[in-house]
Amino acid sequence: MSILSARLIYNPVSGDGKVEEIIHQIQSTFGDGVSLDIQPTSKEIGATQLAKEAVESGIQAVIVAGGDGTISAASKALVNTSTILGIIPCGTVNALAIALGIPSDLEAACQVILNGRTNVIDVARCNNQYAITLISIGLEPETIEKTSRKAKNRWGPFAYLLPVLRQLRRFKFFRATIETDNKTLQIRTRAITVANAAPPISFMAQGPVKVIPDDGFLDITIFAVKGVIPAIIASLDLFRTAHTQSLNQRDDIGVLRTKRIKISTNPLQKVSLDGELMGKVPLEIECIPNGLTIFTPEIDENNKINSKIEKIPEQIIL
Repeated sequence: MSILSARLIYNPVSGDGKVEEIIHQIQSTFGDGVSLDIQPTSKEIGATQLAKEAVESGIQAVIVAGGDGTISAASKALVNTSTILGIIPCGTVNALAIALGIPSDLEAACQVILNGRTNVIDVARCNNQYAITLISIGLEPETIEKTSRKAKNRWGPFAYLLPVLRQLRRFKFFRATIETDNKTLQIRTRAITVANAAPPISFMAQGPVKVIPDDGFLDITIFAVKGVIPAIIASLDLFRTAHTQSLNQRDDIGVLRTKRIKISTNPLQKVSLDGELMGKVPLEIECIPNGLTIFTPEIDENNKINSKIEKIPEQIIL
């Protein structure tokens, strides 16, 4: 059995302060099967730079022990290279790991890497930045901005619940112009999500039947729900959509499927990319097919079903 050469990048603030214990467990689980070069991120050197160095040195894999922000940052350096990404989820949400079926248990996640099975997924390029999971406009970036690190460490994904409820009460509708491969739309909405890969917990990306990370398309969900209670109900409907793989029937949620999209808004809206704030619109986004190779569990090919239906309710069009 050949030994895998890998750089292990970890975020010192992930893992609820148990970083040393996590690193020791990883080393113990890998044993002699992986030759590890262990590097922490810092203010001076981030995950992107550490991953880039690994690619340039010819290391076979970059393994990230951290949250979605660290994984996304490292992934940017691996796009369109032969270097494989390994994920050991240690963050608040772990969106990409959940979307790809990578287990949250540390030893099980390590075993996925040791098994050596890989999958090649798409990547989204947004204003010359790479997104692995999703790009959000409007409501979600406002929520992310108002959620503290302390709350995320204490409550995990539930830390976003109270800020979401507050934003649903305060956040106003905005106008947006959307240009895709085959149409231009003027709409009124509260949130737009462009997804490449998204777990069920990313409910504002769940307008499609299923978001497939290797189908060569981006899935867009337009969230135009009025009021707090209807928005909560709609969120539950989208969460159900993700689990049942049935197209949502709401007339205040739109769905588009495209390879390229341009988005502008009035007034200007904040944007988050893979869960991190990145600025404001306008955006130009395109799908890069087969852009990133990742260690993944066995995938049930029968599960790879996606609806090609586009649904734009009349009430959200201006």
